[in-house]
Parts: sequence; C-alpha cells; structure tokens
Amino acid sequence: MSDIHYFPRYSHPENVVTNNTLLLLLRLREYSRFKFEKFMEKLCAGADEEVQLAGSWLRFQQQKGTGQSVVDGFIGQDSLKIAVETKLGDAFDAAQLENHLAVFGDEQHKLLILLSRSHDEAADSQLRAVRELAKQRNIQVVSTSFEKIVREARDCLSPHDEEMTALVDDYEAFCSDQELLPKDKYTMFVPPAARSH
Repeated sequence: MSDIHYFPRYSHPENVVTNNTLLLLLRLREYSRFKFEKFMEKLCAGADEEVQLAGSWLRFQQQKGTGQSVVDGFIGQDSLKIAVETKLGDAFDAAQLENHLAVFGDEQHKLLILLSRSHDEAADSQLRAVRELAKQRNIQVVSTSFEKIVREARDCLSPHDEEMTALVDDYEAFCSDQELLPKDKYTMFVPPAARSH
C-alpha cells in the first residue's frame, strides 16, 4: 500500500494526511510541471540553504558537448529524491529522522521535507543535529506547515486554473477538518455587552 491513492486505505491519521498531501503534489505536477517547480521553490524558500529544484528537472539542450564530441540534441534529468515526514501532534523524533536519511543514496539532489501543523523555531533547534548530519550527506532539510502548502499552492496557480484551485480548496478544507491549520490568527474575540451606546 505504498502508492498514493485518491481514496486513502490507511487507518492511521498521519498516513491519511501524508497521502492527501502527496496527492495534492502529484496532481499539481500532473497539471503543470512549471507550476509544480514554482510551488516547490516557494515551499523551500527560507531554508538554511537555497534549494534549487527547477534546474534539476527535465532539460532540453542543443549542441551539448561531451568532451569528445558534440551531440546535436540532448534531453536530460538529474537524479532527485524528495522524502516527506509528517507529524500531526508530537515533535519530530531526531532518531527517527536520522534513520530516514538512509532512504537517500547517491542522488544529485536530496530533500527531506518535515511537514507539521506549524513551523516551530524551537523544533528547528532540537533538530540541529539531524540537519548537520543531513548536510554532511548533501541532504537538504526543509520544515514546512500545512498552511504554507495551501498558500504556496494557491500562489502558483492562475485564476483560470479552476480545477486545481478547487483541489487546493478541498485540501484546505480537509486540513481544517483535521485541525491542521492555525485558528488563533483567524479568530476574533468579541465580548458580549448588555447595553450598547
């Protein structure tokens, strides 16, 4: 059951959330490679090091030199691996994340995305050792939130992308139902008053 499904078959809430998040990313990639690359760049903005993914996707070139000859046309793609770890409540477990680094091999571009309810600076300091270990293996670690995924997905879509906008809206509603989005900054407290003036 490792495939991404439209109708999740998982019983653990964390796995359902991860499946739905990956489904959004998959549909965005299928819809437009350019918009997916733009989304990934925005999602990774603010990382310790700048994450450059667009250059690692499919490239078309003419007159590509090999050192011994010149090929008339060239289509290539660098190796890339992106891993996602999701936490719904508890903080990330540093030992678990260190074990997750084993999923990466000799790919040119390696990215571990840590997905949680909020991007917590305290969590970043707790994960400093994991980030250092990842950096030694040329793995970039990016912390992000469900709110940022919704925001960045919307930002890379155009008003005429109605089908994808509806999908992002549905993903946002799912995240809201699962209480994965912040409430405090969207909540207004209005005390009742017995008399008005």
